Amino acid sequence: MNIGVDLGWTVKGVRANGNKDTIAPDSFRVIKRLVNRGDTVFVISKVNSAQKERAEKWLKDVNFFEETGIKPENVYFCFEKKDKAVFVKALDIKIMIDDRTEVMANLPVLVVKFLISPDVFEYHKFSHMLYNCKMVANWLEIEKSLF
Repeated sequence: MNIGVDLGWTVKGVRANGNKDTIAPDSFRVIKRLVNRGDTVFVISKVNSAQKERAEKWLKDVNFFEETGIKPENVYFCFEKKDKAVFVKALDIKIMIDDRTEVMANLPVLVVKFLISPDVFEYHKFSHMLYNCKMVANWLEIEKSLF
């Protein structure tokens, strides 16, 4: 199965403590379990030019590909949140894990969505557009749902 994951505030960073360079607890382990199960995992992240450079450095610094099993060619960056939907459709992603309600609201209805610790204001703004979406607090909840 094809699974998409966001990078910032989903795998990279912990919103609760405001640390953008921390590895989200359990994220690498759960992603590795998905890869080992035979799923193809893609990173789909919205960035600007400076964020892209920092993200690529972070991926290298934390040995992301070695630790998770995700292939480097399975990382995609886009410049607008709405463009994540284009990648999700093109890559035939069946499950998406992200922290942005706006992103989830624009994905195809049949995609299973795990919305991880979303911003409350954004959630209220877009929640009426959410379908097939489960709000979760952390990667342990995602793991319980997928295994």
